Amino acid sequence: MLRLHRLRHHAVGRHVLAPCSALTRNACAHGTFTARQLSTSSARLAQVKFAHWIDKETGKLDTAKLETKWKTRWAEAKPPVRKPLTAAEIDRLFYVLVMFPYPSGVLHMGHVRVYTISDVLTRFHRMRGKHVVSPMGWDAFGLPAENAAIERSIAPAQWTQQNIATMKDQLSRILTDFDWDRELATCDPAYYKWTQHIFLQLFKNDMVYRKDAVVNWDPIDQTVLANEQVDKDGRSWRSGAVVEQRKLKQWFARITRYAQDL
Repeated sequence: MLRLHRLRHHAVGRHVLAPCSALTRNACAHGTFTARQLSTSSARLAQVKFAHWIDKETGKLDTAKLETKWKTRWAEAKPPVRKPLTAAEIDRLFYVLVMFPYPSGVLHMGHVRVYTISDVLTRFHRMRGKHVVSPMGWDAFGLPAENAAIERSIAPAQWTQQNIATMKDQLSRILTDFDWDRELATCDPAYYKWTQHIFLQLFKNDMVYRKDAVVNWDPIDQTVLANEQVDKDGRSWRSGAVVEQRKLKQWFARITRYAQDL
């Protein structure tokens, strides 16, 4: 069995952690390893421990085989989500909500960074006994999908669903641990009917109104851009077009009514 011991690094006088076998445990306890001996011992132990995962033809670590093992193990160990919660479980609830990706086609390293962070939080709190809820969805409703579909001569719904399937498979392959039974897509009528309902309630209660306002206009995508979507050169972050200033009718919410209360 491998154990961790505190070793004194003779070269720089620092304490480091390293694996020690039963044969070297006494030397580890007394800090009598040199840096070179420690490196050689660790390498030999790693070879023995990971021999089962080494591809015999290439001599390299078979990462696909290793990932399959842990993916299966984590799936079996994960508790069911859809069940009546006890009072104790309600007290242990922990909600991890990460930004939903736009299904543009494939994941990039920015996605991997964000979802690795949320995955670490999910697993950490679950291992500490929390009842973790970690949903995933797709920010899939809007003009970008329509423009992409026009470029490819396919229906926006087809383009979007293809991308969702691809990106969902990628998220699974990097072993993220989301509650897929809570999956949603903002382009699904079952979802956006509720955002429409909320807007109508705001409208009926005079909480939203329209007026003319100057906006950032993208002449290629034919849409309004937020200030954050215009780069330092005054161009659209998506199309690259020079952004124009136009006065158009816009919807506003009367949030200042509640400024004092807030």
